[in-house]
Amino acid sequence: TLQTPRGAATLEVEVKDGQVTAFTLHGPSTRHAALANELVREVELGDALKTIATLDISPWETDR
Repeated sequence: TLQTPRGAATLEVEVKDGQVTAFTLHGPSTRHAALANELVREVELGDALKTIATLDISPWETDR
């Protein structure tokens, strides 16, 4: 786990026979985006927009 300006990032590395065969970087924006739906449920539009903005989600970091 590594701390970034947006939060914790995790690097998963798969090693076989001493060689890296796969890796995945999970940035904090992926976890933050998963929270968005729950945080904005049943709130007014203006409050929902401010809430999403405070998550500081980067589309370049999301897995999907």
